[in-house]
Amino acid sequence: MPKFDLDTMRIVRLTRHGKESLGFTVRGGYEHEVGVYVSEVEPESQAYTQGLRAGDEIMRLNGFTISQAIHQEVLNLIKAHKELVLKVRRK
Repeated sequence: MPKFDLDTMRIVRLTRHGKESLGFTVRGGYEHEVGVYVSEVEPESQAYTQGLRAGDEIMRLNGFTISQAIHQEVLNLIKAHKELVLKVRRK
């Protein structure tokens, strides 16, 4: 399993196969005046295997900065892409 220090940036790559879940959920967004954070990661999921953890802040999604994205926009981006490249920061 990938490891990294606290408060460091990391790239997590996920590929959706068919309609499967990638194994994580998010909370937050611009309308809540906070960033977008991973709220839950399913054990044994692809997201878990790639090192994504609850509490990780998503800084970029497929190259897009999401600091001014509302929650629904982030969900739409996640659902619309087969491949996701997440730049995350663990605090």
